[in-house]
Amino acid sequence: MNQKINRLYYVEIFLLLGFFIVLTYILSRSFVTSRLLSNEAEDLTNAVLIAENLAELYKGSEDTEDFLDLLHEEAGVTVKEDGETTEIILFYNKDRERDPMGPYEVSVRCDSSESSERGISEAEIAVYNEGKENTIYALSVGRLSREVPYE
Repeated sequence: MNQKINRLYYVEIFLLLGFFIVLTYILSRSFVTSRLLSNEAEDLTNAVLIAENLAELYKGSEDTEDFLDLLHEEAGVTVKEDGETTEIILFYNKDRERDPMGPYEVSVRCDSSESSERGISEAEIAVYNEGKENTIYALSVGRLSREVPYE
């Protein structure tokens, strides 16, 4: 009789141990998943704010040179010109401050030619993770670059 109770006791201990192992596995997976989702949400929020700030600077500038002057107030600006397109590359850190070693790479492609007779200059702003592996956020912005007479 005493051996039967001991066997039941051991079976119960093994079942509880198995239950806790499964529970630990499930909870650790959910914590890892929530951490990854939290990091993605933080990256998206930072990317949106960086892109919107650059879009406001672009819309507030007169032309591409004026936009570059606004950006050159701080270091870390790389400019590549290719015909009528100017690509500006910037790096930002997690606090949305300029940092040449930051994890966010921002590419601003400004079209120097005015779109048709409308006088609209356009720019594409894209925020990438480290190494341009994937685009976190992209934004197209336009500005009226000259006065258009009313008809």
